[in-house]
Amino acid sequence: MERIRGDAAADQSHGKRESANGFLGGITAALRRSISGSRDGVEAPIYDAAVFIIALIFARCHVIFGAYPIAIGAIAVLPCRVWMAVFGAVTGSLTLGRSGVIYAMICAIVAFLRIIISATDKKRSDQEGQALFGESIVLRMSCALIGGFIAALYEILLNSLSLESVLFGAAMIALPPAIAFALSGLFGAGVSPSAIFLDKSEVFSVRNLSGEERNSMIFFRCSVLFGVFLISISLSAYELFGISAGFVFSAVSALFTARRFGAMPGGAVGFISSVGLSGSYCGAFTLAGLLAGTLSSAGVIPSTLLGGVILSVWGGYVGGATGFLTVFPEYAIAAAIAIPLFKKTCLERTPEEVAGAEEIASDMVGTMALSYKSRYVGAIDALEASLSSISRVVGEVRLKDSEVGADELKRLACECINRYFDTETIGISGIDEARETFLGRAESIIPILASGKRLEREAFGAPPNLTVIAGGITEAINLAVGIISEDAYRERTRDSSPEDFEYTAKLLGEARMYDYSEKSANEKLCVLAKDALRGFGVSGFSVQVFGERRPHLIIAMEDESGSVIASPALKGALEEGIGIRLDTPEFYRKGKMALMECSAAPRYATTSAISASAMSDEPSGDTARHFESAERRHFSLISDGMGSGEEAVRTSAFVAEFLARALEFGGGTETALRLLNSTIKRRRKECSATIDLFSVDLVSGEATFHKCGAAPSYIKRGDSLFRIRSKTSPIGLVSELDAERIRVDLEPGDTIIMFSDGISSDGEAPWLLDAISSKQSNTPEAISNAVLSAAKRNASSTDDLTVLVTRVDAIG
Repeated sequence: MERIRGDAAADQSHGKRESANGFLGGITAALRRSISGSRDGVEAPIYDAAVFIIALIFARCHVIFGAYPIAIGAIAVLPCRVWMAVFGAVTGSLTLGRSGVIYAMICAIVAFLRIIISATDKKRSDQEGQALFGESIVLRMSCALIGGFIAALYEILLNSLSLESVLFGAAMIALPPAIAFALSGLFGAGVSPSAIFLDKSEVFSVRNLSGEERNSMIFFRCSVLFGVFLISISLSAYELFGISAGFVFSAVSALFTARRFGAMPGGAVGFISSVGLSGSYCGAFTLAGLLAGTLSSAGVIPSTLLGGVILSVWGGYVGGATGFLTVFPEYAIAAAIAIPLFKKTCLERTPEEVAGAEEIASDMVGTMALSYKSRYVGAIDALEASLSSISRVVGEVRLKDSEVGADELKRLACECINRYFDTETIGISGIDEARETFLGRAESIIPILASGKRLEREAFGAPPNLTVIAGGITEAINLAVGIISEDAYRERTRDSSPEDFEYTAKLLGEARMYDYSEKSANEKLCVLAKDALRGFGVSGFSVQVFGERRPHLIIAMEDESGSVIASPALKGALEEGIGIRLDTPEFYRKGKMALMECSAAPRYATTSAISASAMSDEPSGDTARHFESAERRHFSLISDGMGSGEEAVRTSAFVAEFLARALEFGGGTETALRLLNSTIKRRRKECSATIDLFSVDLVSGEATFHKCGAAPSYIKRGDSLFRIRSKTSPIGLVSELDAERIRVDLEPGDTIIMFSDGISSDGEAPWLLDAISSKQSNTPEAISNAVLSAAKRNASSTDDLTVLVTRVDAIG
């Protein structure tokens, strides 16, 4: 399979700019390139013929006051095939007689003016690969204005100054640039003719477009309608055996648009294309387009016939038999043209072709589905990495716990010194002075003991008369340190408790079940996706959807160019049909078949801020963290280590690190908390910590709190406050986990405020509620700073202060 880009853009190159020396060199090179432009592709002759015919009938179309401005405006705005348009316009102008000669000259002059401007544009010449006739719309309108001004000046010089010549001149000066501007929308939206006639994509859709793109597409729609109107009135002068070419064009346009884009566009094109021909009969073509589009699902022939019936009824109602004969023959000819036209497009396919494409698409989807199932073990892979990192964290904590601190070593050395002098030196003179000497030098031996080295008698630097005493004290200290180090080693290397194995096994089971659910077929969404594709007009496709929490779509269809499957409109139709926001798809191509693979994208995004302050000279015993897991879940956590000092800091930091690693996969939070509680209970030193854990699924929006001895939390929604609290014990305090899980229903824009009990243990202080609900504090950073500042002014506790604020917003 060959990968294709998801943001496939329309081809924009019409040839690279050649280097040119000087003004004349640039003009010559530009003229040579414009004449010998590439015409690759089987559609090129068709497009050339269409441009020639449209330019010819535009040149022969009289608008007002004797003016023929349409061809000039069209030549001024075209980005390519300009010389084909000039050829058609000159041919049409020359058929007008002597007055048409000046129009033919003006059409050629406008084209040469555009060459001069685009070939000598210094700003554009600095950009490699810019196409000829790629100047701005303002410059194109200027060329049309100059052409119209030449025609006006010629008319005034030829026929002198009169009302007729002035009106003619005004029309020729104003209309060509206005027409150029109105038609410019056709070329600004990046929609190619093949996308309109040969693809299934909704080229007129503004769904999933915003800002400039949306405005550009609306302008494109208006330009299409204006172009259809100009073609229709240009054909109004042509009749054969009483058959109006303009009415035939209106009927063909209405039927094709209705079949291709639906009832409303078909009705709009039917009205616009015929209103310039007849105000009485335009309703007939409008109704024909509406009915043909409404009944398109019944098939080409039934919808076309019923459209003809309603058109005939309207024509007969307006003009009787004459009205019927005025519109029905044209519609019949249009139907004879339109039905084969439908067959030539990708919209109409035989059942055998559709079945063959579906079979190939099904094989492609099946192959990709097997690949997805085999490669997706997200939770198991994440759990393996999490358990490995958790084991390192636990090992580091146990190693730290087993280390004998400097304070404990000093206490142990002093005990050995006092015990030795109390039991081994009775009767020695100067005993008190000797005791003080060794106690005073106990501080100097701590680094040696902390490094794990054996203590020698020389370490005390005792005088010769106390050498024997130094030796005895040294042996006593070495023995005591050896005993306590051995106890610590046994503590560090003792086996895990049975509960650890049970919780680890449960984590593995939860991860396995999560992976299984994400790899199972989701039949409900599969049906919705198929309905969305059919509603978009796609046939010959295959779809499979896997997963419950974060669905994964695999779609294959016949789409050789990739313009349908990669179109934003198709993605928008799928999102609307299945009710899920989709991530950026990946595309693959094999021959005429294209495949799309994508997963559900997060519907929510979070913004968090932390404000904290230690209320003593010691480090803060609070630890606050916020993080997002690989499975698109957000977590906000505050842990308050019970007590103060280094042990409280280490405990809360360990809790935060443990949970951050454990929650990286899709396993259960409660199981991770039970494993954490068991781990803390088996630490050598008695310790505990509060846990306030908020989590939100960024895909589904499901949110929960897990609280273990934590202070209340608040949800701020507009002017309302909702308090979340529970009466539970800190983790590690009791053998069984004491935690409460509280599910909450969030709305986009909700703000979650969490704080340690140093701010407020019950969360009911008036000053706290005022700080949270203040309208001046809307961002997470502003709210956290406001609460911390208020706590410093009002809180009576000497405990550490920590605030964590998270805002949840919808994406898109």
